[in-house]
Amino acid sequence: MDRGLDALSGFVDGDTPVLAIAVDERHRGQGMGTALLEAVVAGARADGVRALSLSVGRTNPALRLYERLGWQTLADPPTRALRLLRTL
Repeated sequence: MDRGLDALSGFVDGDTPVLAIAVDERHRGQGMGTALLEAVVAGARADGVRALSLSVGRTNPALRLYERLGWQTLADPPTRALRLLRTL
C-alpha cells in the first residue's frame, strides 16, 4: 500500500481491517448507523478480529456516532480526515 495514503484511508496495519460504511441520507437519524456498526463489530469479534479502523472527515456528523460507540482517534494528521480505531 502507498504509505502516503495511510492517513487518508484509515490504514493502521495489515492485521486491522479498514471499515468503509455509509447510511443513505434519507435514513440517517433512525438508528441504522448504530445498528450497522454494532453488527459489524460483533461479526468481526466473532471472527477473531482484534481491531477495526476507519477514516472520517472532521466535519462529518458520523464522527459523533463513532465516538459514542467507542472509536478512538488514532491519529490527528494535518488533513481533513481523522483515523479512528475500535479495539474489540
